[in-house]
Amino acid sequence: MNDELLGRWLAGELTDEERTSFEASDAFKTYEAIAQYAGELETPAYNTDEAYTAVSQKLTDKTANKGKVVRLSFYRKIAVAASFLIIIGLTGWYLLQDDEILKPTTVFTAQGETRSVVLPDNSQVELNVSSTISYSEDTWDEAREVTLDGEAFFEVTKGNRFAVMTDHGSIEVLGTSFNIRNRDAITEVVCYSGKVRVTDLTGNAVILTKEQATRITDGTLDQQWTPKVSEDAEWKNGSSSFHNVSLPIVIEELENQYGITIDCRSDISQREYVGAFPHDNLDQALQLVFDPMQLNFEQLNDSVIVIQ
Repeated sequence: MNDELLGRWLAGELTDEERTSFEASDAFKTYEAIAQYAGELETPAYNTDEAYTAVSQKLTDKTANKGKVVRLSFYRKIAVAASFLIIIGLTGWYLLQDDEILKPTTVFTAQGETRSVVLPDNSQVELNVSSTISYSEDTWDEAREVTLDGEAFFEVTKGNRFAVMTDHGSIEVLGTSFNIRNRDAITEVVCYSGKVRVTDLTGNAVILTKEQATRITDGTLDQQWTPKVSEDAEWKNGSSSFHNVSLPIVIEELENQYGITIDCRSDISQREYVGAFPHDNLDQALQLVFDPMQLNFEQLNDSVIVIQ
């Protein structure tokens, strides 16, 4: 398709015969898609007349010694402008393709649901309830990086740097097993084998070895938190344990594990809990959490608990 015909098509001035012939061609769908996409782009203001003048001047300079001046037709001017839009359109199309390629993989669990995930390098992730991880399969070989919101147990295969990013800090390993609980203002990390480096938002870091733990509170490492560590993550064996954890966080975990809503009618924001509850017995779980805290509770229906 020549430039003048393309320009006339963009200007909507083809004859019926010309338009019918063009729309039947193999190139039509491509030009139509590019024109439509380019029309939706927000592009800088472009002065067609100025571009035409600049192009004409260059052509004039080249032919001056031959005594011949090349002039562009009105439709060719449109085609020159269209070429810019086509370039922009193709660039945008490729960027959209890159966005699709780089779109992260996201896996999540709902209340009362756990899930196993195999990462591209065969590392294993066990997601606890109400948790989300995301990672990029396309850049995995260059950067083994996972973003976590919630709680998960990791079994990492040996290889280059492996990092788990949370909103409170990062955890880096080189082939190990560890558990991370990242909820609200606290991130807790327990190492079960190998070594783990935990870095808070201020840049402070600590290295954990087997059966060591640390936590980040409000973006800062808590050096005083040294809980007793079991041989395996307790949530994987059907219970949740807490070591000097704010009671509202414990209540949130109860809600997530059992899919219930707990309406607390007393101020518990400053109270901390040490203990555990099972995932398969709601009555027992409620007693183990609220009885030691000397809080009364009543189960009104299958989903609402009221603390008095």
